[in-house]
Amino acid sequence: MANNLLGSLTVNTFLQQYWQKKAHLFHQAIPDFLGYLTVKEIKKLATHPDVQARLILRHGRQYTCHQGPFRPIDLKDLGETNWTLLIQSLNHWQEEADQLLQDFRFIPYARRDPWRWGRPSF
Repeated sequence: MANNLLGSLTVNTFLQQYWQKKAHLFHQAIPDFLGYLTVKEIKKLATHPDVQARLILRHGRQYTCHQGPFRPIDLKDLGETNWTLLIQSLNHWQEEADQLLQDFRFIPYARRDPWRWGRPSF
């Protein structure tokens, strides 16, 4: 069974020869993919009381992690760099992310984590 995410590899070949054995880069597995969320949308989700979110801040060589949910004011003046905002289980909050996770059904279920989505800026 061919899978566009795997390029010319079949699912069986991928699972037998690459999965948890060796790295392989799939160029343009999802053509022109730019992500599902804007920074504004990530920040909005991070303020929802039911969403698990983490804000990681860098101060020189030190990192601090803050657990959400956050107040909008907490995320207002983050600047362009030195922070990352992670949203856990994005597939529970956004249909497109859930569909992307479903595209990886060929991975054994016990090995598939809920989507964690972030905005890196380090």
